[in-house]
Amino acid sequence: MKNKDLLTKRQHMRAIKEGFLASIGRYDKYQSIVPENVQRTVFVCKGNICRSALAACHMEKRGRRAASFGLECNNGDPANLTMSKVVAKQGLLLSGHKTTSVESFNFEKNDLLLAMEPSQAAQLEKMIDKSHDCQIALLGMFIKPPMPTIVDPYGKQERFFEETASLIFQATDNLIKILK
Repeated sequence: MKNKDLLTKRQHMRAIKEGFLASIGRYDKYQSIVPENVQRTVFVCKGNICRSALAACHMEKRGRRAASFGLECNNGDPANLTMSKVVAKQGLLLSGHKTTSVESFNFEKNDLLLAMEPSQAAQLEKMIDKSHDCQIALLGMFIKPPMPTIVDPYGKQERFFEETASLIFQATDNLIKILK
């Protein structure tokens, strides 16, 4: 996060801790993927209204098969209005997005599940059936320098949404280069 003043004190401390853990290899397993096994990129966050919705939309616009779901959401809610407004300036439309809960999501063999936070990746590891042959990674680990958490902008100022969108664009663009 470029603008540390946009983070709460708790988020700032978590970012420092996670940055240190990333520097000593704690999150390496969430950066190591087998590109040739990826059939679809699936973005995961808490509510499926901001981060994961944007990442899937951006990936699809770049010609990749993508989907998204939320770990704690209802089905059928629209994307966040502030995020929709921010990314419309970039030519992305989230107006057709409807939330999907993890319980309703249809996993496919060789999905690459990309969580926004380490706790979400750990949650996915516990719940995903091994027969799906999915890989799990942290989207923020594809930012330079790696950033284990892409902080949820929900409820924050518009400029925080802009910063979050920028990080998601950078991470997904870097990921596309790896997957080609």
